[in-house]
Amino acid sequence: MKVVLAEPKYFKESISIISELVSEAKFKVNSDGLELIAMDPANVAMVVFRLLSSSFTQYDVKKP
Repeated sequence: MKVVLAEPKYFKESISIISELVSEAKFKVNSDGLELIAMDPANVAMVVFRLLSSSFTQYDVKKP
């Protein structure tokens, strides 16, 4: 698996914001893109974060 973003700072900032809401999450990576779905510890808010494979300059994922 190899994924490359042209501007990784946007990804870093997104993860920083998400980490203020949730304490634990898992990324799912497949041929369509990268996805994170998580609930906050109080089960009040749900975070759905997706980056499509077209967002990357290089996206080579063989299997999930």
